[in-house]
Amino acid sequence: MAGRLVIAALAVLLFANALFLQGRLDSLRGAPALRENSLVVFPKPGLVRSLSLGHANLVADYYWLKTIQYLGAIILEKDKPFQIWRYADFITELSPQFLEAYYYPAVTMITYRITPSENLDLLEKGRKNLPDSKDLAFLLGFVYYFFDQDNEQAAQNLDDAARLSGYAPYAILAARIRSEGGDPGISQSILAEMSKDPRTRNWGPQIQDMMNGMEQKKQLDFLNRKLEEYRQKYGDYPKDLSDLVKSELVQPQELPQDPFGGKYYIDPASHQVKSAKPYYVGVYRSKEFR
Repeated sequence: MAGRLVIAALAVLLFANALFLQGRLDSLRGAPALRENSLVVFPKPGLVRSLSLGHANLVADYYWLKTIQYLGAIILEKDKPFQIWRYADFITELSPQFLEAYYYPAVTMITYRITPSENLDLLEKGRKNLPDSKDLAFLLGFVYYFFDQDNEQAAQNLDDAARLSGYAPYAILAARIRSEGGDPGISQSILAEMSKDPRTRNWGPQIQDMMNGMEQKKQLDFLNRKLEEYRQKYGDYPKDLSDLVKSELVQPQELPQDPFGGKYYIDPASHQVKSAKPYYVGVYRSKEFR
């Protein structure tokens, strides 16, 4: 019992030393830490872990409070919290399983649309340390798509979020992203798997609509490629899809049927094949992220 009390006392003492060290670092900056948005300096994580004697999570909680104070001060100053990723990175070095220290700073950086590369680094670290977190998988997919324009990385993380949560709309969003660039066949396979998952039973109609929409897009892409081949061969666009069959560029059995029951036709203004029942398979973007 006495030994435990000694260890606890030492932990408290070393924790106090860590706080003192941080106070000294703040004072050396020459200005109050919470009243400005300049470079934030932290002790080395390895040193703090050594001083904490196994109580690094307690120290991380202290710095989490400092993070909240920092964010509150910045909001009052009507500034942007450019340094929040430094707080989050330091805390998650001390406590790699601290979910909130990944999640809320990442959301803050998204909200203020700042430091996307640092946000990616933070979330990648979070996914490595907390691979079963559906929330971090979703956020990482979101940042990859809207800030890094990496469609495949975005879709992969959103697919992971769907698998971890059983929430089909994540996989549907991944499919929409892949329809803009990448391999839509991957998303079709994943959606087919999800349609069999008992957790996504209520999302069956939406999953099927998205699968049909991607099939429609593939068919339209195929027909429009054939239209271009026809133009290159004959110098003009065909008037009707039957002309593609007559030219033998398309076999009769290759003329696809719209999965939504619509009719494919050639738009005379754009010279593109369209559907009478088009299904939008792209991503819906809010004004802030256009």
